[in-house]
Amino acid sequence: MPPVDAFYFPSSIAYVEQTGSEEGILLVANANFDKRYKQGSFVAVDLSALGDGGLPAFGTTEGIPKFVRALNIRPENALKVSSFAGRMGLYPLPEGGMRVFLPSRSEDALLHVMDMDAPSAGGALNMRCFPKPEKDAQDCSQTAFSLTANEKTKTGLPRAPSPGAAVLSPEGEVWITHLNAADSPSNSLKSYTSYAVRLSAAEPQLTDDAFRHIGMHPSDTALPLKDWVLLTGRSGAPALRLLSKAGGEVLDASIESSVNVSEGRDLMLSGDRKQIFLLGRFPNKLLVLRLSESTEPSLQPSLQLTREFPLPDAPAALHVLKREGRGDLVAIVSSGSSALSFYDQDAGILTGQLTALGEGPFSIASSKRGPGARLFIGNFSDGRIAVVDIADLTRPQDARLVAFLGKSQECLVQGNKKKCDEGKP
Repeated sequence: MPPVDAFYFPSSIAYVEQTGSEEGILLVANANFDKRYKQGSFVAVDLSALGDGGLPAFGTTEGIPKFVRALNIRPENALKVSSFAGRMGLYPLPEGGMRVFLPSRSEDALLHVMDMDAPSAGGALNMRCFPKPEKDAQDCSQTAFSLTANEKTKTGLPRAPSPGAAVLSPEGEVWITHLNAADSPSNSLKSYTSYAVRLSAAEPQLTDDAFRHIGMHPSDTALPLKDWVLLTGRSGAPALRLLSKAGGEVLDASIESSVNVSEGRDLMLSGDRKQIFLLGRFPNKLLVLRLSESTEPSLQPSLQLTREFPLPDAPAALHVLKREGRGDLVAIVSSGSSALSFYDQDAGILTGQLTALGEGPFSIASSKRGPGARLFIGNFSDGRIAVVDIADLTRPQDARLVAFLGKSQECLVQGNKKKCDEGKP
C-alpha cells in the first residue's frame, strides 16, 4: 500500500470529532489510482499530533497558507484496501466508535467494512477490519464483500461492477451505488441491468436480496429519504431517479424537462428537509429542488426545481454546513477549475468563491468551530488536503485557504522532484 507518511490520490475524506481535543481525526481513503502500489489504503490522521507545528490556529490570517507535510500517522492507523476507493459512509456504532463502509472499483468490486473506537486525545483508535482477517489483520480486502461474486453463475446476476459510493440512512441502512452496468451473462455485452444495494449497517450481510433492481442504467450516488431513495446518474442514465424502499418501484424524476443538464452527480438534503441540492453536469450547474414527502409510503415525493446556478468546471462534491437559526450554507468543489463555491440557502444565491485550492479537488469534510467552520478538501490529483477556514458561516466570502496537509504526489506522478520537496502546487 502507499507509504503512511503521505496521501496518494485521496478519493474520499471524513472528519470525526475527538474527545478532549479541538482537533479531531481525519479519515482518508487513498485510491492508488495509477496502481503504483499493490493496494490502496485507509488512514486515520490525528490532527492534534501533526508535525511541522501542526495546522494554524482557527481564524489565523498571517503566514498562510502553511505547508504541513509531516502527517505522523501511526502504522496501526493505516489499513490496506483495494485500489480505486470510492465515497465512504460512516455509521456510529451503538457502543461508541465508528463503522466505515468503503467501496472500491477494483477488479473484485469490493465493499470494505472497518471499525474504530471513539477517538479521545492520546488514546488508541483500535482500527480494525470487520470481520477480522485470518492472515494479515490490517488487510481489509481479505474480508471485504464482493459485489460481483455472482459473475461466474449462469446469469451473472445480481452484481454491481465498479461500486462508487456508500451512503448511510438515518435508519441505519447503507446504500451502495455502482458506475458500470452488469451484462448477462457476464462478458456477453448483452442484457444490461443495474442495482442499488441495501445492507444493514449494524449487521452487514450481502445476499442476492440486497440487490434492488433500478433498470438498465447504474447510478452515481444515493440520498435515502424516509420511504424513497434518490439516485443520480451519468452517461445516458436519468440525472435523477426515485426508488421505493418498500415496493421497489423506480421512477424517473424527469428533471431534464425543466433544466438543461445531462448528468446528476452529488446530492444532499437541506437541514430542514425541504430542499435537495443537486450537482448537474453538461452543463455544470447547482440545482435547488423543493422537496415534499408524503405521509403515505407508496406515494413518491414531490420534487420541483426552484433555482439553478452555473458552476465552475466539473463540480464533484457538495457539503451542507448547518447554521443555527438560519438556512444552510452549501460548499461545492469543482475538480476542473480548483474552485470552492458557496450557496446561501437564505439568500438563494451563490455567495462566494475561492480558487487555487490545489489540483483536482474531489471531496469535502468539515469541523464546526463556533459560528464558523474549518473545511478539509481532498485534492485527488496532487495528493494533498487543502484546509479552508470560514470564521463566520454568514460570511462565506471571507473564507481563507490556511494550509495544505501532506506532501505533493507530483514528484511520483509527473517525475517532478522539486514539487515534492517543496510541497507546493
